[in-house]
Amino acid sequence: MSAWSQVPLLLVLLASPGLPQEEPRTIRVLQFNVWQEGTSVENGLEKICDVILASKADIVCFSEVRNYKKEDWTTKVVKTLGRKGREFHGRYVAGDVGLVSVFPIEEALEVCDDTKTDRGSIAAWRLALDANHAVVVASAHLDYKHFGQNLIRGYNGGTPDWKMRDADGDGEPDRVRDVAEILKYNNQSQRVPSVNAFLSKARAWEAKGLPVILAGDFNENSHLDWTAEAKDQFGHYGVSIEWPCTKLLADAGYVDAWRQIHPDPIAFPGFTWPAPATGKGSTSWAPKSDERDRIDFVFAKGIRARAAWVVGPVAAYVRNQLQDCPDKELVRHSDLPWPSDHKAVLVEYDSPSR
Repeated sequence: MSAWSQVPLLLVLLASPGLPQEEPRTIRVLQFNVWQEGTSVENGLEKICDVILASKADIVCFSEVRNYKKEDWTTKVVKTLGRKGREFHGRYVAGDVGLVSVFPIEEALEVCDDTKTDRGSIAAWRLALDANHAVVVASAHLDYKHFGQNLIRGYNGGTPDWKMRDADGDGEPDRVRDVAEILKYNNQSQRVPSVNAFLSKARAWEAKGLPVILAGDFNENSHLDWTAEAKDQFGHYGVSIEWPCTKLLADAGYVDAWRQIHPDPIAFPGFTWPAPATGKGSTSWAPKSDERDRIDFVFAKGIRARAAWVVGPVAAYVRNQLQDCPDKELVRHSDLPWPSDHKAVLVEYDSPSR
């Protein structure tokens, strides 16, 4: 019995006028934390849809889907995109994640859902590229508490609170540089169990020869970014650390598209956080530190990336002031009004059969 058939109540079969006649040569995937589904910015839903259309994304993975007032937010996205001239398929599955796709959705599955304890979720969709080819795309929003990198910046990471650590009362953050202490705190989150749940489900899809994509807001850094060479860059404050979630995926054969295309973490940091949002003040959570980081990812196995960009503003907050990113030439659609405190990540893949 397949993993899909074990969850009949969550199985999704969307009606469509027919499968694509020819498989596309490329597939564009957009990872987008939409900041409380667009409610934090005026006309946020419209702005989100404008970003999707400008990016020419074929598949969009959403983090922070809330379904406020018990309204299906994914349906609202699909209707808005249709009104703006492009047809997408979409169906909410579970948790605080979502997906819309120009490709018909054959099946959908809850991977894990810990949103009742505010600790994130992952869901997955099998998409029909044509009559003979499919891809599984999973959307993740991982636990945001026990945010380990905040200790390095001199702030609590949501547990017990988000306040600055200032034991000596000098008004400056008390930074933690002991890797064992950082990881002990970080690993009290639900992030690693969520990634392991995904990898457990993914083995069945991989065994069938299906390409698998995982996109999400991980609320954790990359082991490929916090290297010894980068320890004095971008608010790392002398720390080199092997963050566990991205390492687990890499060890399982999943490839981080951004680092595949842009391997140098100093020249091409690919920051996705914290982004300035239109009409809002600072989105910083560690205002006396450099907290720029890449915490939004697109990973894949069985399909190869050919290009990767950040989508959103060229600037990020550094010590509560906006500063242009060093790789701003890789930022796309920076002229659009921005609806989130995260930037998005856009990856173009070669289609599986080509």
